[in-house]
Order: sequence, then structure tokens, then C-alpha cells
Amino acid sequence: MSNLEDRNKAKKKKPSFNRQDHNLKGKFVGTWRKPRGMHSKQRRNKDGHGNMPSIGYGTPSDVRGLDSVGMKKCTVNYIKDLANLDAKKDVVIIASAVGNKKKLSILEEAKKKGLKVKSVRDVEGFISKVKKVREESKKERASKKDKRSQLKQEALKIKEEKEKKEEEEKKGAKDEPVK
Repeated sequence: MSNLEDRNKAKKKKPSFNRQDHNLKGKFVGTWRKPRGMHSKQRRNKDGHGNMPSIGYGTPSDVRGLDSVGMKKCTVNYIKDLANLDAKKDVVIIASAVGNKKKLSILEEAKKKGLKVKSVRDVEGFISKVKKVREESKKERASKKDKRSQLKQEALKIKEEKEKKEEEEKKGAKDEPVK
């Protein structure tokens, strides 16, 4: 049996390591903390008081960090990060901080190289969805820009008409005889 199969079997048996007094209502919810109390039953490894993490629960060093299939997970932030990856050994996980525009280009490049992307379920569907949304937003921005330019032109026309009326009124006032 390979180390990968051993690790997968052991992971199924591995307990969840709960913090001491985790059952108290909302008091100690969260990550593991080592019990340090002098009379702590959990620290003294008494039966029924919860398991503590120990070296025996660790995975073999040659399969540490691999996924269940045996592929190495590689976080990608930039397109250039895909250059060193191998389709047979590596799986791509796109970083959460990457925006849709860059994510789109990373997915297309990964698709060309034949890399498997773990952080996106349906690569094709995601690509088409994002492209569609981007086109719609471009159209919306263009229509808003057109509306703004039309409003500016209308405002300029109204301003010019007011100026003409004021000039005509001034001319009319000059033409009247002075008493």
C-alpha cells in the first residue's frame, strides 16, 4: 500500500481535536489550544476527555501537502506562476485576492497548458459567465457616457439661449429713449 493510501485511510480515522471545555456555551469555540492546567484531565490523557494532537497523527513526509489524488496544490496569483507547473503533478488554486479580469486570463492560460483548476468547478462555464458580465458592464458604461455627453450638450444649449436672451434684453434697454 502506498503512503498516499495510508494517509487517506488515517485521515478518515483522525479525530477532531476540540479545545478543553469546548462544550461550554459559546465560551471556548474555535481553534485548538493546549490544556495547561495542573489538574487538567485532558492534559493527563484521561479516557473520555478528548484527544490531543500528537506526532502519531502526522502524515508521511513524502505525501505531506498533497491532495487526496496525490497532486501538489499550487496557489496562483499571476499568469507567470503557471510557467513552472506540470499538468501531471500540479493542481492550480487561484488566490482569493485575484479579481475576475486576471482570473479569466489565468484560467484561459491554464486551459491551454492542460492544468486542472481546483478553485473553479466549471472552468468553461465560469469563463463564459465572466465574459458575458464584462461585456454587459462595458455596454452599460458606454450608455452612461453617452447620456452624460447628451446632458452636457443640452445644458450648453440652454446656457447659450439664456445668454442670447440677456444680450437681446440689454440691446432692447439701450434702444429705449432716456427720459
